[in-house]
Amino acid sequence: MQWGGVREGRRAAYRFWGGGGGSAVLGLGTIRKRSVGDCHTQFELADRYVAVYLIRGRGTYADASGFETRLRAGDLVHRIPDLAHETVPEEGGAWFEAWFSMPRRFFDGLCMAGLPLKRGRWAVWHPGVDAELIRRIDEIGEALADAGAEGTVTAVVLMQEFLLAAWRLHRASIPRGEQDVGFAAVCERLSQDLGVPVSVPSLCAGAGIGYEAFRKRFRAQFGVGPGSYRQRLRMDWARSLLAGTDKRVGEIAEVLGYGDGYAFSKQFRRACGVAPSAYRDAQR
Repeated sequence: MQWGGVREGRRAAYRFWGGGGGSAVLGLGTIRKRSVGDCHTQFELADRYVAVYLIRGRGTYADASGFETRLRAGDLVHRIPDLAHETVPEEGGAWFEAWFSMPRRFFDGLCMAGLPLKRGRWAVWHPGVDAELIRRIDEIGEALADAGAEGTVTAVVLMQEFLLAAWRLHRASIPRGEQDVGFAAVCERLSQDLGVPVSVPSLCAGAGIGYEAFRKRFRAQFGVGPGSYRQRLRMDWARSLLAGTDKRVGEIAEVLGYGDGYAFSKQFRRACGVAPSAYRDAQR
């Protein structure tokens, strides 16, 4: 089988991961749609994720969460598993899309890594019509056309690289004002739920800002990195609990999210110069 590049019409290539079955399918193709009759309405996937890159045309996206938005050429639609949704082209339009699908477990892995593949406004990115993205789609097609296992593995990697490239383009398109809102939202989140572990890269991805840019801006504004800032707040809370309550050191450690009193006491001594019990005695 040969891929032959992104062309108009209906073309598709598939490979099965781990012995076949719909839940392990890798696929890529192109589709031209002319009307509502050419699309799925209230479409829902359970076992896979599909990325739809609109190369030409206009339409609308809507899903069961209540989110709805206009689509234009250059938009990337995420068909999120377990979310009923639809993409509807304008009547008589020239809708032309390229799409690829991957098993849900790969999608879940990308979400855990912090890529904002979420319902709501994150279901549609705006990377724009980009020659590099189209080239990446062709690379995926060529890898799927390779009947060997190496081609299948390569296709998975290329799909992930496509999404990362599209995310960078989308992030760059976000107006500065919205980035400021995202920065403030992550800062606020860092000061909340101090007893619960948080991933700063994941918070940044959810707010639509890059982690490295956030880290540098945060350090310039607060004088410390985000991890050290959050740790400082935890120690401030620890001092307040030691001075103002009768909770045992082990109970305070649990409130602050430490696995045991020893780990908490070690961190407290490092930050404050004395053991928690000594600090409490000095305050009374």
